[in-house]
Amino acid sequence: MQITVIAGIEIKDVEAFKRRFLSKTAINSDSGCWMWTGAKDRKGYGKFSVGGACNHEGKRRNSMVTASRVSYELFIGRIPESDGYHGQCILHRCDTPSCVNPEHLFHGSNMDNVKDMDKKGRRVTVAKRGSEHKNSILTEEVVERLFDEIKERASTQGELAKKYGVSLATVNHIKTGRLWSHITGVIRK
Repeated sequence: MQITVIAGIEIKDVEAFKRRFLSKTAINSDSGCWMWTGAKDRKGYGKFSVGGACNHEGKRRNSMVTASRVSYELFIGRIPESDGYHGQCILHRCDTPSCVNPEHLFHGSNMDNVKDMDKKGRRVTVAKRGSEHKNSILTEEVVERLFDEIKERASTQGELAKKYGVSLATVNHIKTGRLWSHITGVIRK
């Protein structure tokens, strides 16, 4: 019997391990993705228990491993060593976090992962501001008018909130520079 090391754990019965792994997948016939149906993290990446609380050196470790890493080692081979903090990343050609199809996986450095995210438009490098923010109700022009009215002090903040269809807190945050300071020029103290 051949012992294989996957995710740092000695696996004595690789075929049984592979069957258990594959029992947590469902093939998407449209994309070819092997969708992970087991546990997932908050970003949708599959998590798989490789079993045993100790690695092959006898050291205790968390037995939950990212399923795509397990798939890579099961079907392709060892993930190359890397000097980076996290080692080599496993990236998805399909851009589907829960996919574990080894044909959709490839390894790369953290920098490769960042470049891949940039190329695919998935990385948020600067928070969207103003009307570009997904939760924005106001536009830059409306904020300018609202802020002029705040400075004029002709209306209360409550009246302005009602007039512009926003909360009293939003009006106050515009006044104090917590929101829309790139338009009003207010610097928070």
